[in-house]
Amino acid sequence: MVVLRESVSELRSEFPAGFIERVIDFSRIIGYSVEMDSELKLEFNPDRQDLLSFYSLEHAIECFYDGRKWKGFKYSESEIEFKIYRTVEEIRPFAFGFVAKGKPIAAKFNSLIGFQERLHSGIGKNRSKVAIGIHNLDKITPPVEYRVENIDSKSFETYDSFIHGTAREILSRHPKGQEFSNLIPSGDNAVFIEDGRGDVLSMPPVINGKKTALDEGTRNFFVDITGMDKIGVRNASILLMFEMSTLGYNIEFPRMTGSGKKICTEIKNYLERKVRLTGRMVKNVIGINLSVDVINSALNKMGYAVENHSDGIEVKVPGNRIDVMGPVDIIEDIGKAMDFSKLDEVPLKLFTMGEGIKKVSMLEKVRDVMISMGFNEVMNFVVTSSGFYGGEHYKGGFEILNPKSLDFSVIRDRLYPGMINFLSINKRRQLPQKIFEIGEIVEKGRQMSKLCVMYESSDASYSDVKSVLDNLNLRIFPGSYEVLPESIDDIIPGRGGLVAGDGINGIMGELTPHIIEKFQLKNPVSFFEIYL
Repeated sequence: MVVLRESVSELRSEFPAGFIERVIDFSRIIGYSVEMDSELKLEFNPDRQDLLSFYSLEHAIECFYDGRKWKGFKYSESEIEFKIYRTVEEIRPFAFGFVAKGKPIAAKFNSLIGFQERLHSGIGKNRSKVAIGIHNLDKITPPVEYRVENIDSKSFETYDSFIHGTAREILSRHPKGQEFSNLIPSGDNAVFIEDGRGDVLSMPPVINGKKTALDEGTRNFFVDITGMDKIGVRNASILLMFEMSTLGYNIEFPRMTGSGKKICTEIKNYLERKVRLTGRMVKNVIGINLSVDVINSALNKMGYAVENHSDGIEVKVPGNRIDVMGPVDIIEDIGKAMDFSKLDEVPLKLFTMGEGIKKVSMLEKVRDVMISMGFNEVMNFVVTSSGFYGGEHYKGGFEILNPKSLDFSVIRDRLYPGMINFLSINKRRQLPQKIFEIGEIVEKGRQMSKLCVMYESSDASYSDVKSVLDNLNLRIFPGSYEVLPESIDDIIPGRGGLVAGDGINGIMGELTPHIIEKFQLKNPVSFFEIYL
């Protein structure tokens, strides 16, 4: 959850009368929670990151209650050049920047910085994916350059005047340096944003320089957005541009060079996306027929622009609605605008009679038969440990690259290793242990279902599980089967083999003493494992 808070007195002095009451009422439309005493506290779901300031929230409220219409995002081109050097690709590859010009930021200063930090913690994942630097444009000598430098060769003063020294000293001594230095992968090099005089504006994602530090009198801004994730850089850039536009600033795009050109093009295309809707599409999702006028009104209230065409409605989606992925998201907003609680209930219409999948029905029959024979069902993880897959013969199924835990590093291609592990965990339980598992495995790139039956007792033998399989064959599977002599890893030679028949295929036998000892079991174990 993302939290937005401000004192009630500050809100009443900054916003029109009735704003707080509207914020509370609007919560039932959007779905954020509200708490209020001396301050107003709002908790948003992470999807509505376009509303993470009271000024952007005010804009959405004016659309909903006052009929304010979105007329598109306006920007112009700037003469300032932002150079992206190829060397940054090895450390922090993606970057974009924009210019915002207007009146002194004044009382909106804290709101802007708060919005920046909420982006850092949300999209930015605490700056690891995206970091934002906001600078006083009037202190910059163009062009702006994003490049790699040695941390011992660059010196600057931090924005708070805490340290004036080399980048290495700042990383080791400044609290921000100590907190975020782990995000710089190279020990000797880092990325820097500099102006035409070589003065450091910032060292992303760690800290800004003193030269372009902001204050309440700053009126013209240069904003840099850098990161490891291109989509994150794009989304953070758009959200911040819309926010500064809402605050009354004119947005300008600098002349981007290097890899920034492609991101700049993507951002311009994303500022206003177009999605086609029809009345039938709306009915399929919401369940009721709505006229074009009703749909248009609902969309305008939710901040969209619309144009009617003979074949449907063209919806213009504001770029800061990064949560909108397709028509269904827009139709959901139509329902919100109309208040879902006030829509008439419509019974579900099913076009077919429901019935069980044949395979599932067969698995249920197998389960019933096994339980009737006194076996207990167990369920092991499909993604499991490579620990008991490290024997001399069997190396396990598909390995997961870079697993977060070795306990979940292999996708199994058979059931019995997990069953043996289950017996090992429960070796103090009363004998005999009669267990079975019906589960999924992946073998040769295909997902399949298997049945494994395992029997442990002081005199467990091949004949014990053979009788179980005979019973299953008689009651479930058509035709006959036979056990073919075959040397199988983990089965005692001559005490098992391949199961082959019209409806049954797999393996069956008694576990080797080696496996029994490896899992610290004290009794013989026999089993079979077949495909279903």
